[in-house]
Amino acid sequence: MNFFKILLLLFLLTFNCSCSKNQDTVPKVIEGAIDLRNWDFHKKGTIDLSGKWEFYWGKLLTPKNFETQKFNPDYIYVPQGWGSGKKNSKKYSDFGYATYRVKISLPESETQYRVLFGRLFSATKIFVNGKLLAQSGQLGKTQAISSMGSLNFDDYFSKSIYPTGAEMELVIQMSNFDVNKINAGLVSQVFIGTKESIKTKDYLQTVIPLLVAGMLLIMSLYHFILFFYRENKYSTLVFALLALVFFIRICHVNYLSSRFLMERTAVDLKFARVFIHLYVLLMPAFFYLLFRKYFNKKAFQAILVVSVLNFSSLFLPIHKMLALDQVLFLIILLIILFLNVVAFRAMIHKEEGAIWAFLGIFIVFLANVH
Repeated sequence: MNFFKILLLLFLLTFNCSCSKNQDTVPKVIEGAIDLRNWDFHKKGTIDLSGKWEFYWGKLLTPKNFETQKFNPDYIYVPQGWGSGKKNSKKYSDFGYATYRVKISLPESETQYRVLFGRLFSATKIFVNGKLLAQSGQLGKTQAISSMGSLNFDDYFSKSIYPTGAEMELVIQMSNFDVNKINAGLVSQVFIGTKESIKTKDYLQTVIPLLVAGMLLIMSLYHFILFFYRENKYSTLVFALLALVFFIRICHVNYLSSRFLMERTAVDLKFARVFIHLYVLLMPAFFYLLFRKYFNKKAFQAILVVSVLNFSSLFLPIHKMLALDQVLFLIILLIILFLNVVAFRAMIHKEEGAIWAFLGIFIVFLANVH
C-alpha cells in the first residue's frame, strides 16, 4: 500500500503550496489594467495576472493598430476558455480568433521583468511593448491556415526585449480551430516577476514534476520486475501499469511533453487522453484485485464497458472529443466515489492496507471535485 501513502503525501504537499498566498490582498486585472507599482517583487515574488483583460473577438490586432486606432473592447476573465462564460464573461463560439490586451503598471526601477505562460492549446502570438516576444503554432483566420503549437519558455525568456520598470503592455493574438471552446484562448495563468523569480518558478514547475514522475517510474519498473521474477500476482502487474500511467500523465499535465518531446498537436492531445482512459480502467481493476469480495462484479463489468466507450471517443475529431470532457469528468468522479465505498467497506472489515487505500482514493476524490 506504499502507493497510497505516496499519493496522499503528494496531494497534501500540492494543496499546501496552492494555499500559500492570501488571494484577498493580491492585485487583479480590472478592465484591462493592473497597478503593481506597490507590489514588492523581491519580497513577494511573482504575481498572477488574473482578471478582466481587454478582449477583441474576431480581430487579430497588432500593437500598431492600438497606436493608430481606437477600439471598443469587451472584457473577459483570464484564465479561462473564451467559451466558458465564467466570472461574468461573455461566451464565445468554439472556433475563431481574437486579441487579448493588458496594461501593467510596474515599480520604477532598473529591473527587467519577465512573463511566464502555462500550457496553451491555441495558435498564439505574443507582443511585449510592441515587439514580438513569442509565437506558437500557425495563426490564422480559417481552419485551413490555423494550427496549434507550443510555447518554448527558454526561447521567450532569454529575449532582451522586456522593458525595465514603468509600463508593460501585453498584446496576445490567438486563433483556434482545433479544440473546443473550454480549451480555446488564454486558458493558462500568466505570471509576471523579476528575471530570477520567473526562472525559479519555471524551474519548480519543471523539476518537481520530474522528480515525482521519476519516483513513479522507479515504482513502476520495480513492480514489473517483482511481478515477472518473484510473485505472480496480477495486482502487482496492474499497480506497475498504473504507476506508469501516472508517470506519463504527470509529464503531460506539466507540459513536459511539449517542452522536451513534441509540439502541441491534435495527436499529442489524443495521446494524453489515452492515459486518462487507462487510469479509468486500471484504478478500478487494481481495487478489484485487492478487495474483490467488497467489489460488485456487475459494477466492475459496467466500468469495463464504459472504458471501451471512452477509448472509442479517440476516433472522433479533436474538438468533439474534447467536448466530452465534462462527461469524462463525471465518469471519473462516479468511479472514484464508488472506489471510496469499496475501500471504506474493506476498512470496516480491517483488511490489510484498506485504511491507506481509503485515504488515498478519498484525496483523489477531493482533488477532482476541487
